Amino acid sequence: MFGLPGNVETVQTTEEHFSKVFAGLPCDDQTRVEEQQRFSALDQLPDSDLPLLLEAFSEDEVRLTLKGMASRKAPGKDGIPPELLKAADTGPVLSKVFSVYARLGCVPTQWRQAIICPIYKMKGGKSVPTNYRPIAL
Repeated sequence: MFGLPGNVETVQTTEEHFSKVFAGLPCDDQTRVEEQQRFSALDQLPDSDLPLLLEAFSEDEVRLTLKGMASRKAPGKDGIPPELLKAADTGPVLSKVFSVYARLGCVPTQWRQAIICPIYKMKGGKSVPTNYRPIAL
């Protein structure tokens, strides 16, 4: 049976398949080192340059995007449901965070991590890992 504990071969095959699906996503140690170097450079910026980092995403853009998020959906790895992001008026804070990362040209390692749920494609054998679609939460 697919994914049962003790079925090491199936688990390894599934891991190999899903790794290929998500190949090329930068989440290795080198990427983490580069991110740390970019952030250490922030400390050396003059205060006059900081406003430029915070202009990429406006508060209104983020609020509008949050408003358009589907409710009653599963939260991601952070455990924050869409309803909380909407209700807490996180637009101002998130616009600053998104803008800094956009200007730095990087995506935080934590944002590239997800909970992967295998969804059966309704065709082929259920014991074959390639017959599952990985859905990232």
